[in-house]
Amino acid sequence: MSSNFDMIIIQIKDQPLRILVRLKLNDNLSIIRKELEMNNFIDDTLLFSKKYSQSNNNNESYELINIVHENEENILLIDIVEKFDTYYILYLVNSIESNWRFLIDKLKLEYGRIITPDGIRVANKKAFIIKDCEMTEIGSEGFQNGLDSNEDGIMETELFFTEDIHFSNFGLSIRSKNNNSIDHPSYYSTETSKISLNFNKYLELTPEFIYMVKDAIKSKHSKKEFEKINEEFGQIISDEVILGGRSDFPSITENKSCKLIEGQNPDNFEDVDEKLWVTSLKGFKNLDCIKFKNPVNIFQFLPSDLCKDCFISISNPSKFIPINNSLTNTTFTDNYNDNSVTFIKNNNLGPSELVNFIVVNRFVKFINMNELSAITDIDGGHFGTISKAIWKTTNDFVICKRLKNIQSICYKQKEAFLHELSMHKRLDYCSRIIRILGISFDEYKQEYLLMMEYADGGDLRKYLQEKFTTLTWDDKFKLAYQITEGIKYLHGENIIHRDLHSKNIVIHRGEAKIIDLGIAKSIETETNLHLGIFGMIAYIDPKILADPSYNYKHDKRSDVYSLGVLMWELSSGYPPFIIENNNTLGIQLINGRREEPIPNTPKEYLELYKLCWSGEPDLRPTINEVFIKLGKMLGIQDVSNYNDDDIQDFKSEQHDDNQSFVNNDTGEMGQDSKMNELSLDPT
Repeated sequence: MSSNFDMIIIQIKDQPLRILVRLKLNDNLSIIRKELEMNNFIDDTLLFSKKYSQSNNNNESYELINIVHENEENILLIDIVEKFDTYYILYLVNSIESNWRFLIDKLKLEYGRIITPDGIRVANKKAFIIKDCEMTEIGSEGFQNGLDSNEDGIMETELFFTEDIHFSNFGLSIRSKNNNSIDHPSYYSTETSKISLNFNKYLELTPEFIYMVKDAIKSKHSKKEFEKINEEFGQIISDEVILGGRSDFPSITENKSCKLIEGQNPDNFEDVDEKLWVTSLKGFKNLDCIKFKNPVNIFQFLPSDLCKDCFISISNPSKFIPINNSLTNTTFTDNYNDNSVTFIKNNNLGPSELVNFIVVNRFVKFINMNELSAITDIDGGHFGTISKAIWKTTNDFVICKRLKNIQSICYKQKEAFLHELSMHKRLDYCSRIIRILGISFDEYKQEYLLMMEYADGGDLRKYLQEKFTTLTWDDKFKLAYQITEGIKYLHGENIIHRDLHSKNIVIHRGEAKIIDLGIAKSIETETNLHLGIFGMIAYIDPKILADPSYNYKHDKRSDVYSLGVLMWELSSGYPPFIIENNNTLGIQLINGRREEPIPNTPKEYLELYKLCWSGEPDLRPTINEVFIKLGKMLGIQDVSNYNDDDIQDFKSEQHDDNQSFVNNDTGEMGQDSKMNELSLDPT
């Protein structure tokens, strides 16, 4: 190779600055990159490019063709430079889309984060490997400014890195001890979002992380081992990160705080030039994380079998010292009709006595109210107010179902409350069922609470309203499959839900889960609690509606009917008979009326939900059969031990011919969903 150096002008696309350097034309680009990196003229965000001219109708234009890193060893510098007089021009391009790995490594996004009183820090070890990334450049809509307050609400499911770091999913506000800014309740904030990195689909657990989790599960001191894992691998990780810069500039009033997050920081905050700072963010190397979206506990990404083992391991009090009033790991039997319920019926228990009774009888463990923070009322339910809170033990959101007016609650309410506890307690861990985590007592309000898992996507009805236009048929099949899987699990435990509708299905991280076992029934037991018609008329088995004497009982086929209606709702995006009057709808359903199929619904799916909502229960498939059919639509082969020969022939075509459907003009959407709710008491 030649030992002569030539004068090279480095021109970075869209930047006025040019750099003059001396390089060897016969060196390959890999060597050139190393020499430029030594002098800080280049980093991994810049790609070498070759200029090509194009002629079109006597108009000459130019195009820069990027050269990927993998080819740099095979291309010489002389092959890509442009000769200009006695100089050569080397073109570089900021190609962040081709170099997302640079940002992943620079910002250590494969490492979990640990929340401490002094701020947030990066974990020591990688819990994940990011195999790929969806990168979106954010335009002018990413620029926001205005007068902010430290008390302003922060959007849910986002971590904002500001002067006071807010963790909306963890109920914390952390102030750094070493802060260059002066605290004040208001400041002028400028935020510039440049890039979104989304790697939700591309996270892969590291072997070391999985190995340590498995060891912790086997350990006699699981809780301590999991704490060590959190210390090494972090507590949380996010599947989407917003990169850019944020500044809190002084407002008109004196003594306001000023803080910069990335961009080029000045030596003195009084010398800040806001426009210059925003311009500095044009270079990708100046970007940093300003929002972590959808932050979750690192263990939530584990496979379902490991999640189950973790849950059992940590919940087993025999492996560590339990919290005050925790339950022992005693096998629970559905003693719903035994002396414990009779005792409650015959004794006017006060709030603390009732909680004590529930804990002592091992329905569920007791959790102190001081373990909850950021409690907010969000809805009403069968028992009373439904609240959202943060459980400090896990730093995750939980849902709390409150029983109101506790001093004067009737026996039937107590019975229903205990009934939901018993239904949950008899179930093993199932990823398709939202579980009860514990019970607590609010001394101030004199109410006790059922603490349950939280779903970040809200109920299915809301989810379809917001996301329906983005869902493919495979997405809808998948949701139907997941709902069916939950019902299949309940039926396998001989439990009938009896109140399946789109507000009792919730979405968490894009997956469907079943909630509200408040009126669910064990097939082996029967009490007065199970009498009557409950729920939303459009989802109720017409056989039940047609029997005012309540002789026809809910059974597994009734849940299958409700599933058929839910499958139709998934195909349409809106609830069935949304503007119909309950007084006439029930009669029409008894007479065979059903919603009209949505155009272009896949035939196999349409025929399946029609079978499910058949007016004759004996013609409906079992939940196992629905599960198998949906699995095959999704291309899942091993959905069951059953073969096609094991599935009975429902003669769907003949059945469809015998079904009578009445045309339905749904009219405009947006009516109150409670129009189709029904709750009748036989007394």
